Amino acid sequence: MKSLFKDPLFYKDWKSSKWICLLMTLILFWDKPRTASETLSSLKYQMLMDKTFVFDKMWFNQLLLGWSNVKSIFVLGVIVLLCILLFKGEKQDSTCDLLHSMPFTRKDIMVSKIKVGILTISIAFLINFIILTFFYFNNKSQIGSSYLDIPKFYSINLLFSLFFFMFLVFMQSMVGQYFAAAIIAPITLFVPNMFASYIVDLIRLGKGLGYDSPKLMALDQSVRNSNIYDIVNTYAIDRMEKGPDGEQIGHIDRFIYENFDIKIMILIILIVVFAVLAVIIYNRVKLERINKLIIFKPVETVFKLGVGICVGMILSQIFGYPKAPEQVANMPLIYITLLIGTVIGYFIAKLVVKFCSR
Repeated sequence: MKSLFKDPLFYKDWKSSKWICLLMTLILFWDKPRTASETLSSLKYQMLMDKTFVFDKMWFNQLLLGWSNVKSIFVLGVIVLLCILLFKGEKQDSTCDLLHSMPFTRKDIMVSKIKVGILTISIAFLINFIILTFFYFNNKSQIGSSYLDIPKFYSINLLFSLFFFMFLVFMQSMVGQYFAAAIIAPITLFVPNMFASYIVDLIRLGKGLGYDSPKLMALDQSVRNSNIYDIVNTYAIDRMEKGPDGEQIGHIDRFIYENFDIKIMILIILIVVFAVLAVIIYNRVKLERINKLIIFKPVETVFKLGVGICVGMILSQIFGYPKAPEQVANMPLIYITLLIGTVIGYFIAKLVVKFCSR
């Protein structure tokens, strides 16, 4: 650790990211440890005031692994801010010229940023993991779920955050403007899921399938699995109980991670792949194109086509899809609006690239 802080590149990047580390630590603390403490206090109070109150010891599992995306969005937003701060100087003419005139290789610059990002995110998660571990063993008698829920939760969320950061870094190596890269990267991660959903829609409309069709349901499940943002989501195991009138009432018994080991392996592989690609690509950047919207010409073409197809899909859904579920789909109209939208989107992207590269 001492050798890291003696590195001038690392020290320069750490100065701008230490406050991000603090902010992320506070957000993660607000998300789980604080909420867990308040929830337990509330449950104890209810038990004290109401003698008929049944204390469900699975509350901790439901709080920790239950569905809550709001705090995750905040964490990802902070990671985007971290990436902007790390690359802001390198994409400005004066700082860029100064850095590249010093005895640092581009590989050194990129590796330094990756190290700082990994350290910043890992410290925030580690601190909150330790706090929640102490909370768990301090209140073990009121918690019925396994301690393994805590390391599982923090490990998969840490790895996803590192993957998200690494993908942002990868995009920064290809996009010349740091703010544009920070916007494009999160959207790009969602595009495969959007495209797969659109293909399934075309199959459904073309074959006249209902939403309850077994084939369509299987395809729809595959589409949901293609959304990388859902990799940290959990699965609820239901518990059926009989109500006072004899009817079956469903309750969520506990939350678990499906295919946890596979998800961990996928995230580790993605982190390594995008880190290596970021270093290799940044090493090949030409200084005269550092302020272009898209640094590499082949990527510029992919960007234009990607924007075009996305605009085409949106326009075909607005103007080509049937307005009511019982209506028969006009497939030629869908394909025509898709084509027109793709052409419009392509030229819009072309104008944006030209305008931003002045």
